[in-house]
Amino acid sequence: NSNHALRNLDAFENLSSIGWGLYIHNHDVLESIQGLSGVSSIGRLLSIQRNKTLKTLEGLNQVATLPHYLSIWDNTALENLDGLNEVSQVGTLYLVHNTSLTQIALPALTRIDYVLFMSNNDILENLDGFNNLSYVGDEVEIRENTSLTNFCGLQQLVQNNFNGEYNVVENGSNPSQSDLSTGNCD
Repeated sequence: NSNHALRNLDAFENLSSIGWGLYIHNHDVLESIQGLSGVSSIGRLLSIQRNKTLKTLEGLNQVATLPHYLSIWDNTALENLDGLNEVSQVGTLYLVHNTSLTQIALPALTRIDYVLFMSNNDILENLDGFNNLSYVGDEVEIRENTSLTNFCGLQQLVQNNFNGEYNVVENGSNPSQSDLSTGNCD
């Protein structure tokens, strides 16, 4: 945490697993996490927060599950979630205040055990990256994403009888669960 001169994580190229969790926080010039490309297992959680120049998550391509949570928060240059393509299950997913995020590509994600929370991803327009998401255990809360107008990526979730709390407010569009189930999603 907080190494303001760190540009990459290449020193970790031989690392294959992380027991508890990985925190990548507060790095002003971190441009690449490709040095983590050998990591295939993270025991509980992955938290990537306040990295001003990180544009992609390439390097985490082998990680499939994060039982506790995945938190991607306040990474102002992050454009996409490429690198998380193999993640199929998370406990809770937080995507908050990633002001350059234009797309969510999580093609393997089918299950969120607890909460999907998204807020203040200012230029994100759609949720297409959630097309295969079929289960969220407790709550979907999507708020204050001002450009977000297309929620079609959540159709499968709703059609699989999602019965948790559904809070979608203050986005570019705010379809109800009923809207999504009838195809009125964009």
